[in-house]
Amino acid sequence: MPFYVRAKMAQAEVKAKFGEVKFLSRAGQPSDETAFITEKMTENELMQRLGEADVLNIIKVTDY
Repeated sequence: MPFYVRAKMAQAEVKAKFGEVKFLSRAGQPSDETAFITEKMTENELMQRLGEADVLNIIKVTDY
């Protein structure tokens, strides 16, 4: 399933780890924070790709 991820990563780093993702933004978003929705993958694959990233939130997206 896809995942919503919010982490302290640059968009370029996200693209390097995940390829094409849907980036999200909100008013007042901190400049060092990136939110995105991944393609379908397993939770294990997600964690491997994130590696040592400073992750703030991960939410499974069941109906996207």
